Amino acid sequence: MSMPDASTLERLHRILCTYLDTDGQADSRQDLRSLVGAMLALEAKADRIAAHGLELESWVKAVVQSFDPAAAAAGADAEDYGEIAAHIRTWREALAVKAKATLDASVQKHAPNLATAQVPQVLLTILPLVEEAQITRAEAERVLGEVMQHFIPQDAQQHVIDSHWLMLADKVRDCLQHDSLEAAVIDVVRAYAPEVKPDTTACTDDLVATALNAVLNYPGHLANLGVDVDLDLNAETQRLVVQQVTFKLHLAAAAPPSKTARDIAQ
Repeated sequence: MSMPDASTLERLHRILCTYLDTDGQADSRQDLRSLVGAMLALEAKADRIAAHGLELESWVKAVVQSFDPAAAAAGADAEDYGEIAAHIRTWREALAVKAKATLDASVQKHAPNLATAQVPQVLLTILPLVEEAQITRAEAERVLGEVMQHFIPQDAQQHVIDSHWLMLADKVRDCLQHDSLEAAVIDVVRAYAPEVKPDTTACTDDLVATALNAVLNYPGHLANLGVDVDLDLNAETQRLVVQQVTFKLHLAAAAPPSKTARDIAQ
């Protein structure tokens, strides 16, 4: 597993300090983790750091634990890092806006009676559909909290929603219809990684696609995993399942895989 070296940490600290100088200090340790997660997501997306998959969570911890605002401020330069800090700010705002718009569209088009308890699941389904960058746990929690705070189901059903968000709502519906399959694939990946590939730190799309094929090719086990045995998935649906599973594996804490999943992983 890769970790940031001293020079990389120094650069990340200076970006973080530049952001905080403009937007004010983080209100809590959780807020700081969320901000660091957003910064690292964009740095990884731009290939400026070599951290992917579960490694990103370890990088968040390393950056937060080693951050000394006073020391970072001494080396921060708005001319050097101001553009990056502004990009982080814009990205975070846009992520919440996109998540809220897609949630509103989903409620209006497919789930007018969506219960409050179901909103987090829907939002977690939405996030990888609206953003390609890997979203860390703390940043996902920030978006969920912010969107739920301003979400009013009645308003979502009444205002005019752009067709782009309504099309995304169709994908959200399709993904939610296959939640049992997603859970089964997650179970298999968790069985495969420690038992067959113990050094795996990045749950890549290829790894997840392999697990999905394994699940679909063992129809006798599907019922044991709680999956509809009559599944007939087209290529686009399989792509969405892989995307959802990869995202959720990066967010969720590990849980013991079932015996059926371990059998399939072999």
